[in-house]
Amino acid sequence: TSEAQLRRALDGWCHKRWVKLQLESPRILFLVAVLTVAWVLVGSGAFTALEGWEYRESVYFCFITLTTVGYGDYAPQTDGGRIWWFVWVTLGLGVMILFLSLVSNVLQTCGRSVVHDHPPFTMRHATQGRRS
Repeated sequence: TSEAQLRRALDGWCHKRWVKLQLESPRILFLVAVLTVAWVLVGSGAFTALEGWEYRESVYFCFITLTTVGYGDYAPQTDGGRIWWFVWVTLGLGVMILFLSLVSNVLQTCGRSVVHDHPPFTMRHATQGRRS
């Protein structure tokens, strides 16, 4: 039984490691980035139609909203715009959080490889070439 438990634990660890490697993949990051941009553009089109804003104003509003900056200079005024905003921002924040999480994973992975391959500069490195 202990061998079976060990095998299950090892299989679980390997699966988690494989999933983590997949989430650190630049391909996944690219796909989620495209999804994020598409979500902003879809939202912008809807706000242009529902609120009567110019498209660039809608893009600005969508970007500011999804990054949670929220200056408050634009806000949906119509009932349709408010309903769409609720649905759009509920799904959009999930997309944005996923995107930022993947960016963080990729940067951490790149940082680990840079530090591992090229250790940080220290004073020991600076004095190695000097002779007393």
